[in-house]
Amino acid sequence: SGTDRVIGGVGRLHPGKQFDHLLEACAPLVRDGCTLLLVGEGPSRSALEARADELGVAGRVVFAGEQPAQP
Repeated sequence: SGTDRVIGGVGRLHPGKQFDHLLEACAPLVRDGCTLLLVGEGPSRSALEARADELGVAGRVVFAGEQPAQP
């Protein structure tokens, strides 16, 4: 179709935010060509990066880190 499909999540990467569930739910879509973009920083980042690697999707998951607020 000529367009890239991106799924995004924004927030503090903290266990209570359950980004691990988002990562696992999106893994089949990411394997099919989507990109998962996670914007935020927090104590779960390294565990999420490791889980993305375990799921075989690390190359299509972007951890953008903390971004400045936009008006």
